[in-house]
Parts: sequence; structure tokens; C-alpha cells
Amino acid sequence: MSRASVLARGRAFAAGGFIDTCVISRVIGQSTNPLDGTVTPVLDPIYTGVCRVQQAAAPWAGPATVAQAGVGLSALEIQLPVVGSEGITKDDIVTVTACVNDADLVGKSFTVQGAHHASHKTTRRLPLMEVLG
Repeated sequence: MSRASVLARGRAFAAGGFIDTCVISRVIGQSTNPLDGTVTPVLDPIYTGVCRVQQAAAPWAGPATVAQAGVGLSALEIQLPVVGSEGITKDDIVTVTACVNDADLVGKSFTVQGAHHASHKTTRRLPLMEVLG
């Protein structure tokens, strides 16, 4: 049994856990509403497909202060198939479009906080941040 065949079997097994879907987009600009000044990011989808969302631990998660406002930061992890999810980078936006076991995740958006590169992984695991009002 070769390393390549073991990796292929591992990736096939991991694919069974990808029962949710998401869209990952990159901010490519912004538009401003001339009537009320609302600024909206212009997003370019770079990945649409299956995913798995997991809670994660991160040293930056928890209460934080921005200017004089208190906010909470939540740490999550998005798991994706390695093949087909290349090129995702920090600050890309993940939006969950369907979630079989947690309807509350549908429509939520998170910001990618880092990358995950490795030679022999069965899934691509990217750290995410959610800003909680």
C-alpha cells in the first residue's frame, strides 16, 4: 500500500463528513450607497461547495475592545476538501449556505484568519473568526 493510496482513501473517507455547503468569497472592492452612505463590499466567489464547520480554540478569541466598544470574537474552523479549495487566503469571507445539523449556521459569515498547507492532509482546515456584536 503506497502513501498516495492511503492519502486517497483518507480523503475519500473525509469527504463523507462534508455534508454542509458554503461559499468563500474575496473582497475585490466596495460600493457606496449615495443616499445613505452605506458601504457594501463587492465579493468575488472563489469556492462554492461542501464544507464542515467546527468550533475551535484560538488565543485571540473572547472579549475584545474596538475603539471604546466591547465585542466578542469567536474562533471556528472550516474544513474543506483539499482538492478544489486551493487559493483561499486570510480575510476571505466564508458564508454557510446549508447546514444539515445546525440551521442557525445558515447565512452566517466568518473571516478566514490564516492558511493551512501540508503535503499529506485529508482536509484543508482554515481558522475562522466571527465578530459577535
